[in-house]
Amino acid sequence: MRLDVFAAALRALDAGRGVAIASVIGAHGSTPRHLGARMAVADDGEQWGTIGGGRIEQLVAAAAREVA
Repeated sequence: MRLDVFAAALRALDAGRGVAIASVIGAHGSTPRHLGARMAVADDGEQWGTIGGGRIEQLVAAAAREVA
């Protein structure tokens, strides 16, 4: 079953949680995810989807928690 990032984000928002959505808008060289890949991050750190994993995803998730 494919996870719908926007549906998960809406459920979290309906529950009163803050949410930020990150999207891959550019890539250079070999990357694990394609342009348009998305990840939603709630203010408590729960995540849905992925933008590729690894250190860059950790950094983006931390920034998204602050935004959320």
